[in-house]
Amino acid sequence: MNETALVVRESLDPAVLFTDAGMDEVLARIKSEAMSYAFTAEDEQGRKDITSLAYRVARSKTIIDDLGKDIVSEWKRQSKVYDVQRKKARDFLDALKEEVQEPLTVWKAEQARLKAEEERREREKIDARIVALAQVGCVIGSFEITAMTDDEFDEKLAVVTSEHEEIQRIEQEARIAAEAARKAEEEKLAAERAELNAMRAEQEKTRKEQEEKDRVEREKMAEEAHKLGAQWEAIRLEKERIDREKFEAQAKEDARMEAERLAAEKFEREDREKRKAEEQALTEKIRQEALLPDKEKLVAWIHSFTGMVSPDVQDAAAQEIVVWFESKISELAYQVIDKINKL
Repeated sequence: MNETALVVRESLDPAVLFTDAGMDEVLARIKSEAMSYAFTAEDEQGRKDITSLAYRVARSKTIIDDLGKDIVSEWKRQSKVYDVQRKKARDFLDALKEEVQEPLTVWKAEQARLKAEEERREREKIDARIVALAQVGCVIGSFEITAMTDDEFDEKLAVVTSEHEEIQRIEQEARIAAEAARKAEEEKLAAERAELNAMRAEQEKTRKEQEEKDRVEREKMAEEAHKLGAQWEAIRLEKERIDREKFEAQAKEDARMEAERLAAEKFEREDREKRKAEEQALTEKIRQEALLPDKEKLVAWIHSFTGMVSPDVQDAAAQEIVVWFESKISELAYQVIDKINKL
């Protein structure tokens, strides 16, 4: 079998071939001829014939495809002339459209600039309001601030400024009171220390006088012992007894005084710690009282969110969104209120 295509290119009319009917006829003819052979793959010659027939089918495909490519290439070459003129028309008319539309374009750009300028001024106004309120310790959402008129904002600023000044006054009075209490405590402790030092000085004076008295007495006893001679040993023993008793008594007195000193120091330390705790408690109480208005405002603010009226929606999916949002608002409100209570 000759290894040629199942179709001859010269016999194909492109105008007929590249139509549904023409193509179907040629393909049917090729298939009819290809299927008319009954080759078997059981022997070598049969396998060669099948390979040759498959090649002829492939060559038929190449002939038809190449014929189509040649026609399309010619169409593309001819279409370039139209494409050049189309581009010329597009470029000219696009430029003409821009020229005709330029007044409108300029007007739109100016309107956009004016709108942007107005928005910028409004943002600066809101930012200035936020800064003014923050300077007096007031924090309000930007949405609420934006909704205020100038008169409403001025009135709000005056109120929070007055409240801020009142809080500062209370805090200043608390600081002055705390400082006065601290000075009074220091003066009291200084007086107590002076009294304790005077007592110690008196005790030291008494001790020295006693020592001097003992010295004089010892000298007298020594003189008498020298004079008495035989009685010296008895006097010495008596003196040792007296000295021992006096020493023991003095030791007891010293121990008592040391115990009193330690007790006084302990009392002083405990009293100082007690006063310090009381002062801290007073300061915390004042701080909490000063913070109470802010806490109440924050709680009211949170309640304003939880008290919002939900939209009346009918769709089940929309209703789920409303329920989900309300639960999130409530959960967040509980967390914020907990933080407020811990202030």
